Parts: sequence; C-alpha cells; structure tokens
Amino acid sequence: MDADGSDPVRLTFNNALDATPTWSPDGKQIVFHTNRDGGVPQLYMMNADGSDQHALTTPPGRNQWANWGNGHLDQSGHPAGGGGAP
Repeated sequence: MDADGSDPVRLTFNNALDATPTWSPDGKQIVFHTNRDGGVPQLYMMNADGSDQHALTTPPGRNQWANWGNGHLDQSGHPAGGGGAP
C-alpha cells in the first residue's frame, strides 16, 4: 500500500476472519487475530509482505489483542482495562 492509502495489497488468502492488524515498531512484522484454526480467535504473526504466517497462541484460550509496547510483543485475551469476556 502506498503511504496515502492507495493501492492496497491483500496479505492473507483464506475464508477466515483475519482482523486487528498491529504493526511492529520497526515495520517488519504484523500481528493479527484470526479464527482460521477452528473458530476461537488466536494471534498470528507475519512479515510485512505477508510471508511466514504462523500462530503465536493456541486454543483453548481466546487471544485477539496484541501490543508492541517498548518494542516487545505483549499479548492478552482482552485489551488492558477492557474488562470484557476473555
């Protein structure tokens, strides 16, 4: 995608929900949540070009938010202070 948002490029190709992308501070990786492994949202990571997609979390827990605080990935079942159901 260009800096102005034009020319988007699709990075995932499946029938699952792939959502909440979060860029790493260095712009080299993206963490997102997906239900591609059976319906329970899990965190996945991929390179910025869409390659090397791999799971960071596994069921049974629901994991769908990630935070790159201080350059390190923190993962949680719900957003900090969100209080929602995990």
